[in-house]
Amino acid sequence: MFKINLISAILIVFFFSGSVFSQKTFAKSQFNGTWQYQSDIFKIQVVGKNKLKIEYQGLWEYKFEGEPIANVGEAKGFAVLQNNKAIFKFKEKPECRMVLKFTSNRLIVKDNGKCEFGRHVNPGGNYRHINSQKPKFNW
Repeated sequence: MFKINLISAILIVFFFSGSVFSQKTFAKSQFNGTWQYQSDIFKIQVVGKNKLKIEYQGLWEYKFEGEPIANVGEAKGFAVLQNNKAIFKFKEKPECRMVLKFTSNRLIVKDNGKCEFGRHVNPGGNYRHINSQKPKFNW
């Protein structure tokens, strides 16, 4: 009797914690590809169990004295995927931290405000999955 009550209690806690039932899981192919928000691009590929290869290319275009010019930023590295979220850090800017959250066809990115890629270049945004093919990386 005690074993049944203990098992029931564990199952109830597990169920209401939402750790399994509230998280939608995706196939690896749903992470792979190119994601775009305005002029910013994330290239992502699953390269191992829960390991992502990531490249970010940020761009902010404007005119200076009538001529087109742009500020750019980039990041490349790896992240571990857990429950459709990944925390992306890279060695060139160790203080920068991006949280990537995958939904059915969106990638929501938030950064900690310490990435400093260049004026108005910010990886934060709601990215669309524009291509699911294996991306070509610049590194």
